[in-house]
Amino acid sequence: MTGPTNLRQAHWGFLSQIVNTGTNFLLTLLVARVTAPDAFGAFAVVMVLYTIGIGVVRATSNDVLAVRRRRDRADPAREESEALAHTVAFGILLGLAAAAVVLVIGHGTGPFLLMALVMPMLLLQEGLRGIAMVRAVPKEAALSDVLWAVAQFGTIGVAAVLDGGVSEIAAVLGWCVGGSLGAVTALVRLHIRPRFRAALRWFVLHRALAAPLLATHMLTGIPVDASFLLMPLVTDLSEVGALRAAFLFFGPLGILILGTRSMLLPDATRLGSPREVRRLVGRVTAVQAVLAAAWGAGVVLLPDRVGRWLLDTNWDGTQGPRTFLAVMLVAEAVLVGAIVVASALGQLRRALLVQATTVPIVLVLVLVVASGHGATGTAAVLAGGYAVSAVLAWLLFLVRKDTDQKDTDRLTGAPTDHRTESGTA
Repeated sequence: MTGPTNLRQAHWGFLSQIVNTGTNFLLTLLVARVTAPDAFGAFAVVMVLYTIGIGVVRATSNDVLAVRRRRDRADPAREESEALAHTVAFGILLGLAAAAVVLVIGHGTGPFLLMALVMPMLLLQEGLRGIAMVRAVPKEAALSDVLWAVAQFGTIGVAAVLDGGVSEIAAVLGWCVGGSLGAVTALVRLHIRPRFRAALRWFVLHRALAAPLLATHMLTGIPVDASFLLMPLVTDLSEVGALRAAFLFFGPLGILILGTRSMLLPDATRLGSPREVRRLVGRVTAVQAVLAAAWGAGVVLLPDRVGRWLLDTNWDGTQGPRTFLAVMLVAEAVLVGAIVVASALGQLRRALLVQATTVPIVLVLVLVVASGHGATGTAAVLAGGYAVSAVLAWLLFLVRKDTDQKDTDRLTGAPTDHRTESGTA
């Protein structure tokens, strides 16, 4: 691999992801400490919408740019501007949807409405982080995230001094201010001006590539995201809050796994053969699986006194979910690696086949199990679903190697047949 790569500057990429994860962790921790279980369950629903937004931006903007960057016909500057406009437009739509959900739920209306209104800026910041990874300048992403964290801490600190303590609105305000400031700074440093006239046609223009990328990304996260949205239909909001509280401790490494995907995919697309792609991604995936196992064990064994100090009453009821989520974390690391291989080689149909089969089964089981076993039952279903998907997805790439030549053509841009330019249709 020649030229600048993200993995050779991995310290900046990991710093970016760690700090970015830390800002979300701090927000969730502070809200958990000052809200009742029902209100915290409502907060979980709003955060799920934000997480879904991040997934859409990464798949339809960042990943599309990464895959197209290797092609001679691509105009990087123009495509970055158009992709960023698409990101902002989607952020506006998601913000409106989040505001509607907040009004329907009725808990924490003021703080959560603020999160909804700032959603376009938060997704803009994520889009700019992705562009920095595509350009192989992860230092810019790290600087944006560090600024977010500094502004967040500063805002919360000032509010705490004025009010005599950290309130729910102070925690949310700090997070929103930090994310917005990070977005504006990154926009200036990366010298990008969004082409808003192209905002609505970006996805249509690149749908042959964006649609399967979005489908695989959403199918990876939808079991968790949809579980939070489905659980209120069959169980109490307190169970939703318990699952969210358990997820809080796995969030940092889970987001780190997805963040590594943002660094790894651009590097994988620059490789010259499918064998090299599988070898690089396989090594990174193995390391992440080991880290996930160690992290999960630590979370399961976390003393109750520490958990109650961190989450107060929201710690209660997390023992069962934490045990199963530790298994899910390892499976997620393995599954994400398979999706990177599929994305780099233009074999997204294989990953889609696995996930389209397992995800509906998982969601039906969530509805059935959550009604009787709440957060623990939901976590068990999620762990099993991710484990099965991970094993099946990698088996497709390790067993079926008969298409290596076609995959090489896709990587190098050589013509193969009458398929679409993206090689995925």
